Amino acid sequence: MTSVSGPSNARSMSVQSTQPTVSPSKAKAIWQGELDKDVAERNAMKNTEVGWLNSVRVDNYKKNVETDMEKFLQENPDATEDEIREQAKQLIHKHSMHEIIGKMSDDYFLNKIMQKTKELREDMWK
Repeated sequence: MTSVSGPSNARSMSVQSTQPTVSPSKAKAIWQGELDKDVAERNAMKNTEVGWLNSVRVDNYKKNVETDMEKFLQENPDATEDEIREQAKQLIHKHSMHEIIGKMSDDYFLNKIMQKTKELREDMWK
């Protein structure tokens, strides 16, 4: 008999096999619901808050989440509701943070440009 080091996967495998698989339409409804909830929370933010994204950035991260979720569901056709929901949350976080960092970077450089423009205007009249 061989021993296995680390946690046993036998229990988790038996638990997974007892959970029913989800139809493709229900799987899409699950991850789409998580995405819609996140978009609604972002739309409720004021545009001065860090987490707020304009509609172009929201569309970008929604498209990226949709692409990755479709890939996940093709690779995992027997995924449970919990697995789908967890994967959706991870991808939403990943792609929304990417857009937030991009927005912050754009804002930073735009502010630097505006500062330099102001300095040049002031120097022109000295």
